[in-house]
Amino acid sequence: GARRRAGWLARLAGDASAPPWVRGYACTGLGLLGAHGHRDALVGCLEEGASVDLRRDAATALGLLGGAGEALRAAFGTAVDPGELGELAVALGRARPQGLAEEMALLLADPSQPLPRRVAAAHVLGAAADPRGTATGARLAGLLAYREWIPGLHDVMRLP
Repeated sequence: GARRRAGWLARLAGDASAPPWVRGYACTGLGLLGAHGHRDALVGCLEEGASVDLRRDAATALGLLGGAGEALRAAFGTAVDPGELGELAVALGRARPQGLAEEMALLLADPSQPLPRRVAAAHVLGAAADPRGTATGARLAGLLAYREWIPGLHDVMRLP
């Protein structure tokens, strides 16, 4: 049944000789099956040096399962691709590791950080506030983007 399929998917997700897209589908399958017992296989796919698509799929699956907050935090710290940052943001927000809100608030307020990273921090805060979706994060990200792109808006809105 599902337990046997989850074991097969976990082995496939961890198989470095398999193409990254195949491993990504295996990660997604683990998340959809709710295979909490195979979280380590997904965390292994977040390793630095793995393909962006594989890391994004592993983050999506971990977002569905919850947990693995420290691994997600580490992956978020090394991510550059906006799509990957987005998936990691939702998963990290749902995992809610200790000190997350403070860390993301500092990142969001730091003008020296690249805009995609700051937008992702807004999505993390939104997902942490509302684990069912990212509407709050999307609003925060939109406000941040407008602040950066429309001079003077931050004065009107009193954003940090």
